[in-house]
Amino acid sequence: MSTRHLPAWTTTEALEPLKREKRQSFARLAVSDALLAFGAITALSAVAGMVDDPQDAMVLLVFAAAAVAIGSFGHKSLVRAPRPPTAKILTGLVVTWTALVMMGAGIYLATGAIDTVGGALVESAAGFSTTALTIIDPSRLSVGMQLWRASTQWFGGLFGLLIGVIALPQALRSSSLIGRAIATDQSRMVTRPVIGTRRVTAVYSGFTLVMVVAYAVSGLSALDSVVHALTTVSTGGFSSHADSFAGFGGGPRIVATAGMIVAGSSFFVIWWAIRGQVKPLLRSSELRIYAVVVAVTTALLSLPGTAMSVGDSLFITASTVSTTGYAVGDWTRMPDFSLTVLLVVVTMGSMAGSAGGGLRVLRVHALLRSVMRDLRLQLDPHRVAVIKNSGRPVEEASIDRIAGYQVAHIFVAAIGAFIISISGIGVVDSLWMALGTLSTFGPAPGVSPFGYLGDVSPWVRLALIPMMLAGRLSVLVVLLAVVWVGGLRRSAFAATRRRVRAARR
Repeated sequence: MSTRHLPAWTTTEALEPLKREKRQSFARLAVSDALLAFGAITALSAVAGMVDDPQDAMVLLVFAAAAVAIGSFGHKSLVRAPRPPTAKILTGLVVTWTALVMMGAGIYLATGAIDTVGGALVESAAGFSTTALTIIDPSRLSVGMQLWRASTQWFGGLFGLLIGVIALPQALRSSSLIGRAIATDQSRMVTRPVIGTRRVTAVYSGFTLVMVVAYAVSGLSALDSVVHALTTVSTGGFSSHADSFAGFGGGPRIVATAGMIVAGSSFFVIWWAIRGQVKPLLRSSELRIYAVVVAVTTALLSLPGTAMSVGDSLFITASTVSTTGYAVGDWTRMPDFSLTVLLVVVTMGSMAGSAGGGLRVLRVHALLRSVMRDLRLQLDPHRVAVIKNSGRPVEEASIDRIAGYQVAHIFVAAIGAFIISISGIGVVDSLWMALGTLSTFGPAPGVSPFGYLGDVSPWVRLALIPMMLAGRLSVLVVLLAVVWVGGLRRSAFAATRRRVRAARR
């Protein structure tokens, strides 16, 4: 039908002004997407907990409805920018995480699970950052709140995975932080952001379902199976019991160990395994190093005099290398040698492209290769040495960027350790706590083997929140967002000063 037969207000020219009313805002639209997903998991937790505690369930439903309403309004009034600037993407990620933490803190306060604003913010931040730190006894929570608390880590793990696999590579337009080999296979799997998001979410959800069944078969109750499946897949570490896995038998521990090792591996490794692609699995140097780290760490922790069995050593190794934070006992009383090994493993963290945290195996490997090459060049300046990853050469620019990232990571950890030490915590314990939080691991010697922060001063808890943010979103994202916001403030201040000068004239 020709447009001349349609009413004037329905023509393309007439509708154009209406289309322009929708603003382009990556940050607000990202928050809207996150709130819709947050509303969904909150509503599911409310329905599941309706029989156990209707009051908590109603609070969850109210917050779920509010989140969905705000998210829906954002989608109706905003459109996605085709190519948003890098600074706005990174700032949008920080704003989204902050909005989720604020919403989660509101739920803790409204249900009465936590009675202080600071405590609620810390607990919520630990959830969405997948850090095994807490200020409450989870066994005293209602069924709905236990499921919701675990769901915050599940959502935080998925959020971090989408950032590392899709958002960061596109925003930075560089593979230097994830590796050339991974970036090549990523381009094959994530042909478009929408397709990549669907595939990541599908595999992540499928892995969660497998873990629920595995925990149930091992003898856990339905509630414990779901809670621990959500926090294992996300490498979060929240448990439904205050002593984590200390009260469970061998079956659940075996399931948790296997689940943590898989969760700490790269998402691309899981993708290759599902599709039966053996060649990329054998080619991945990062996967080989990851396996060696697990084996060597387990062997070192099992040495005579460490008072730890091979099974428990493998469990704590899986917990640290994946930065999950589960525990089977008071591992903080291990010999100094064992604690030093664990600190190195926690700092290094999981594989790139996983839900875990830390410096990442890939980056540590690249830096070590770079150091060894420089030492060889000192002996033979005319020697040609090329750093390779999974058989592919790594560009010098990538090595420089990775080195800069590592420096930023250690710098943030040093600042955090200094702030923590002011409260009276020892230097070594402060460093452990800072590195553990920045790696999204959580527990630390001198604090608690199960991540309990009840004995830590409130202002130190609040100081941990920025480190949780940096650990979950990547130090690079947070620093670049801060630089961008600082630039905006300086620009606004300069503009205001120019207007004041003009008015005086």
